[in-house]
Parts: sequence; structure tokens; C-alpha cells
Amino acid sequence: MPRTHSTRSTGKSWASTKLTAQNNLASAHRTAGQIDTAITLHQEHVLDCMRVHGPTHPETLRSRSNLAAIYRHAGRVDEAITVGDQIVTD
Repeated sequence: MPRTHSTRSTGKSWASTKLTAQNNLASAHRTAGQIDTAITLHQEHVLDCMRVHGPTHPETLRSRSNLAAIYRHAGRVDEAITVGDQIVTD
């Protein structure tokens, strides 16, 4: 079937869709027990959220909270606490 329009849009709408997909992928890796991959993806998601939305946007805060949770799940409690402290002080 021929395409009549671009399948990739630009701007924040596209960025938000990409961020959602990125977060879902990280969560899937966590569910599959692929914790190291999930951590890497969550770290990238936090950086991308900060770039797109800024450090205190609700999506960024949610992303940072997810990163803290995966750190805790992996037994990296000190890192989980550090991220959690940063969330509540920002």
C-alpha cells in the first residue's frame, strides 16, 4: 500500500511517543528478568526525559522513580536512595 504521508512526525508529540515506547521496553526487560538491560534503558529514558521535558516535569519524575525502583529491585539500594533523594529535593 503506498504511503500518502510521512510515518514519522517531528516535535514533542513524536518525542513523547518515543519516550513512552522506551519506558515500555525497559519495563519489558525488567519483567523478563533482564535487569542489566532494563537499568541501561531506564537510565537512557531519564536522560531523554530531562532533555525533552526538563528535570521536574512529571514524566521525568516518573522516569526517575522507575529508575530508583529498578535499582532497588537489583539490590543497588544506595543508588535507589540517591535517585529517590534527588526526586524529592528537586
